[in-house]
Amino acid sequence: MWRSSYVQNMVADKAHRMGMRISRVCAWGTSRYAFDGSGKVLRGKDAGYPSYSICKFKSGKSTTVI
Repeated sequence: MWRSSYVQNMVADKAHRMGMRISRVCAWGTSRYAFDGSGKVLRGKDAGYPSYSICKFKSGKSTTVI
């Protein structure tokens, strides 16, 4: 944990040297949004499942999150 900012800065510098653009994303709360961009997903008891690792999309499909 104490080297995480150094590693992030080193990778960002190398990416910039290669002409890549980077962006940092705050991971807090991102598991409640669907990876396909359709909005919030329902998880666990809200979706009618016994486990929080199973989520239900707005389209009705469900998946297990690892």
